[in-house]
Amino acid sequence: MRQQSAQPPVYQVRERLHEELGKVTDKTGYEKVAGIWAFEWGLDPKVHIGDYGPLQVPLHEDDARYLIHSGHQALFGKEDETVIDGSVRKPWELNADQFELRNTQWPYLIQDLCRYIACQIGVNEQNPGFHAELYKMLLYEPGAMVKSHQDTEKVPGMFGTLVVCLPSPHIGGGVVTHHNGLHEVLQTSSAPNPFIWWYSDIYHEVLPVQRGMRWVLTYNLVRDNSTVTLPIPTPIVHPLKQVLQAWEHQVAMGTSENTSLVYLLGHEYTEASLKLPLLKGLDLRKAAALKEACDQCGFLFYLAFVENEKLGSAEDGYQRRRWYYEEEEEEYEDDDVGMEEIFEDEYSLTAVYDEHGQKIAMDIKILHDDLTEYDPFDGQVPYRKEYGNLGRNISHWHRSAVSYV
Repeated sequence: MRQQSAQPPVYQVRERLHEELGKVTDKTGYEKVAGIWAFEWGLDPKVHIGDYGPLQVPLHEDDARYLIHSGHQALFGKEDETVIDGSVRKPWELNADQFELRNTQWPYLIQDLCRYIACQIGVNEQNPGFHAELYKMLLYEPGAMVKSHQDTEKVPGMFGTLVVCLPSPHIGGGVVTHHNGLHEVLQTSSAPNPFIWWYSDIYHEVLPVQRGMRWVLTYNLVRDNSTVTLPIPTPIVHPLKQVLQAWEHQVAMGTSENTSLVYLLGHEYTEASLKLPLLKGLDLRKAAALKEACDQCGFLFYLAFVENEKLGSAEDGYQRRRWYYEEEEEEYEDDDVGMEEIFEDEYSLTAVYDEHGQKIAMDIKILHDDLTEYDPFDGQVPYRKEYGNLGRNISHWHRSAVSYV
């Protein structure tokens, strides 16, 4: 009599799914979310501003003055306004329709850069499936900088940013990227003719230029077709199929109460970009592998946004402080207040989408045990906080994009 293979315990199914998806990597063994590379030869795009040009390379002082005179200070968004604020960013900029690049070989150079980035993010470098669209030209004088922020998705299908540093000697002006608790410094002043790229949801800042001028062209990295997945290698799905089959067996035997499994994605997405073809980096590889396993096993695969609300007691010693003025009251709340004891811990899928980005459901309650991680938001800063009466209770909200099976 043939012995049936032992099925894993209930709690191991979600842990095994998390473990197997964690093994999905690119050829480097880790995810690249930003990068820097330098050319050995000089770059001259032959920049013309109207009838003036080409600008000399390296950038001449007279050309820099003309560029500043022709441009405007970089803007930034503040709530519903777009404003100039020198304390936030101080480069000068020209929009793409305010200048021309007349070097006929320049588009081929940009194509080469896209192929290099394709290699970095693990897609077919001969047919990357994306292109670079010229966005702005910027000039950073001494003291110019940009504080930490994320790039907005300026056009449909945008997933990243490319910055080409043109010849102009300078010190400082390095780019610092932040993602999942890690940071990397991309130093443009120490390499000749460098370019930098990063995913658009990556927080990044430009450090102050100390001396000289930092002169750059910025491009949006955009999918050629937002309905077609980038050409990634065929995912290995056999281990994922084994996990799903074990889960199916447990459900049939009545040993699992889970009707869904939820795996958090590593990048941030908008409603418009949460579709399988527009996922970034390892999110795409993992989701594609999981979807393939679901298709082969008869499971349904979706993408969704999960929200977690925790209600608990504020850390010991915290109390709300008030200052009273003549006819008005101002309340001061400490954003660093943590949660000491958790009373309620609820999860819900605020919106569920098919692989093409079509919304199919909203506000679905899920169990904590549906998540493949025990406490996926541990250590993360909540996007929203609320305080109860006298500050004794506190509520934290976290959210993330997820794969939903």
